[in-house]
Amino acid sequence: MSAGLLDWLATNGAAGGVLLALALLGDTFLWRRASARIRGTVLGIALARLVVPTGLSLPWGDALPSVVPPLARHGAADASAAVGAATLAPVVWALGATLVAAWLLVRERRVRRAMLAGTAPADAALVAETARAARRVGLRRTPVVRAAADRRPTAVVGTLRPVIVVGIHALPPADREHVLLHECAHLARHDTWKRAVALAVAACWWFHPLAWLAVARLAALRELACDATAARALGDGAGAYRATLVRAARRLLDDAPAGALAFAHAGGLSERLRHLERAGRGGTAGFACAAALALLTTLLTLPAACAAPAARDLARAPSRTTLDAEAHAVVAAALAGERPGCLRIRAAMLHLLANANAPDPGANR
Repeated sequence: MSAGLLDWLATNGAAGGVLLALALLGDTFLWRRASARIRGTVLGIALARLVVPTGLSLPWGDALPSVVPPLARHGAADASAAVGAATLAPVVWALGATLVAAWLLVRERRVRRAMLAGTAPADAALVAETARAARRVGLRRTPVVRAAADRRPTAVVGTLRPVIVVGIHALPPADREHVLLHECAHLARHDTWKRAVALAVAACWWFHPLAWLAVARLAALRELACDATAARALGDGAGAYRATLVRAARRLLDDAPAGALAFAHAGGLSERLRHLERAGRGGTAGFACAAALALLTTLLTLPAACAAPAARDLARAPSRTTLDAEAHAVVAAALAGERPGCLRIRAAMLHLLANANAPDPGANR
């Protein structure tokens, strides 16, 4: 199991890292005119490559060497070091993933508590306005809305039970329709769940910098997609939506909390305005380029149709007779008073016990 985990981390980390690098570079330089939904899909597929099961390998996956080679291929020192690394790696990986996941959960809880503190159920007028905005973006149910009597930013908080928090004094009545359309678009697109899944992948790959870059970029693309959804719902009023976005960003001295899907993030304002201007002009070339990469990424992620992994593994694996001889030699050396290493002795004993009555699959190759 330890060796399999190391192989999985090495193979998926390398293949996923290549796809993430291509997707991030393409998003920055090649298909900036494509829709945010297509760009997010491409990046999401690349991020998913990090957690694809080992059986779904890339065509070049067999070229990556095993992290823990068989005992028969290396000397005693190399085998002992490999087994030691294979034993320690799961502990380090699990500890890091647990700590990062715990930190993310604590942060989410603190943000939700801070955003909901001092809020009250919205009045009938605000609930009715939210219901109209929800219907315009395709949301069937009216989301839960709470009002805050201060200048906190309007945002969606929570994953299992998302709530729209509206800062009454930070949101003039003239801008309320636009802001509610944006926040309802987050819920219609299931952005709270998409964000949670992306963070879960990043927690599993806490040591992979490209995973965290992809999570941050996906968050920005979600805002662009919701802007486009709100602008489509407004139709000819999209120009007024851009003005609302500028006014909301000016009212915020700092960005909204990291755990909330907020309407105004001053850091990405210029990109959001440019994307809204391009949204009505098509962008066919960028769409085609992004769609082509999405298709290519999907094909590379799926297993090759003509692959025969079981046959290749059997052809590569050493004969069990060779492994049995290696294991018997380790045990004999230990009985003779030598010190081949406790890890090698343990591996040899486990191999002999597990294969005591099993036939040798490679004996007739």
